[in-house]
Amino acid sequence: MSVISTVITHHCTAHASDSFLTTLKDDGVREVVEDQKPKLVYVKHWRGAFAFWGLARCGQWSTLDWLRSQAKHAGNFSTAENFANSIAAGLDEELGQLPLTKAVDKGIGIHFTVY
Repeated sequence: MSVISTVITHHCTAHASDSFLTTLKDDGVREVVEDQKPKLVYVKHWRGAFAFWGLARCGQWSTLDWLRSQAKHAGNFSTAENFANSIAAGLDEELGQLPLTKAVDKGIGIHFTVY
């Protein structure tokens, strides 16, 4: 379970999350593999952040690394909504390439907040 909190004011947004990252083992059991890495990714171009929960890693693939790489391209989009839609489509494509057979194993949620 993840805990994510976002406070939005007319001065700023503040994001907080726990740091537990899990992975799906070959036997289908989820295991905490990290308790210090963030579940928040700064999106500088939009003065915002991604906060995620769900699948953190599968093999060498990492949700955190993937979101960090995507955040670097935020300036290529005319609106935050277009960027968010691209993230959703790209993530669906990425998840489709992972060796996961059950839809529930591919579960990732993302909050994208901009200011």
